[in-house]
Amino acid sequence: NMKPSAHSFKVVIDSLAKSEDDDENTMDKADALFARMKNLDKDYASEKNMKDVYTSMIIGWSNNNRNAAKADEILRDMVDQNMTPDVICFNKVIDAWTRSAVPHSGQKASDVFQLMEEGCGLVPDERIYTAVIKSLVP
Repeated sequence: NMKPSAHSFKVVIDSLAKSEDDDENTMDKADALFARMKNLDKDYASEKNMKDVYTSMIIGWSNNNRNAAKADEILRDMVDQNMTPDVICFNKVIDAWTRSAVPHSGQKASDVFQLMEEGCGLVPDERIYTAVIKSLVP
């Protein structure tokens, strides 16, 4: 009974997430693999592999206006799993909300900014400030 390595999951998920395909089906496939990987034994994947996979998922859902809410959900799940996302993850989610047509997306971007500063103790960079300002300007 063989199972794929954590690294194999990471490579496939990263490839799907970086796809230029605008179709959400690509990320749905990545999401299914991500769920399978998360359901495996906690010792199966190193924290670094898991952090890399979470990052790939956030980037994938944020790119090409795919789904800001899904990227936000994965970011918050990452924090709930006691993994601190880096500034790039926060920037991707804030930028996704900025480009989103969802009502109150500016407030959602501000909420992510607040999580970054207060919840994770990270210092925003110029890109993050720019994205938050853009999200609040109609």
